[in-house]
Amino acid sequence: MNCSNCGAPLEWSAERSGYFCAHCRTSAPTAEFDLIDVSSEPGEWTCPRCREGLRGGSVGSVPIELCGLCSGLLIAQEDFFPVLQQLRQKSNDPAEPPAPLDPSELHRTCQCPGCDRPMETHPYGGGGNAVIDTCIECGWIWLDGGELRRLGNFRPRSSVRY
Repeated sequence: MNCSNCGAPLEWSAERSGYFCAHCRTSAPTAEFDLIDVSSEPGEWTCPRCREGLRGGSVGSVPIELCGLCSGLLIAQEDFFPVLQQLRQKSNDPAEPPAPLDPSELHRTCQCPGCDRPMETHPYGGGGNAVIDTCIECGWIWLDGGELRRLGNFRPRSSVRY
């Protein structure tokens, strides 16, 4: 991930609990990191997009790993739905209609950090219009930067009019 002000690479700062630019000394908020408690500890896996080491973190009590370069995150399949429920209950963002899916996203490839096989790329069917990557063998889900927020902000309509 690069600085939006000057383009220099961002660095992790444990003191700031986030990323910052050593070149222009600005903080670097990202779409996902305010939802996540980021650890100063390195993660166990490598980013399937950037091939950089992931950083440990959590959403509530659920462990995740995230990439400081592309803002993607890795989450266990069994933890994915409970995290979405938690985020949807806490969301104060106004409900907006989700953006339509970009069909080109369905043709991307993503290697599983666990087994290095191609992950299944598919639309998430639970609302929010995001294309996610899943490894059935290893039990991982990969979300690109911004997808956790998009899925977490989705709220179904409370009533249907006929």
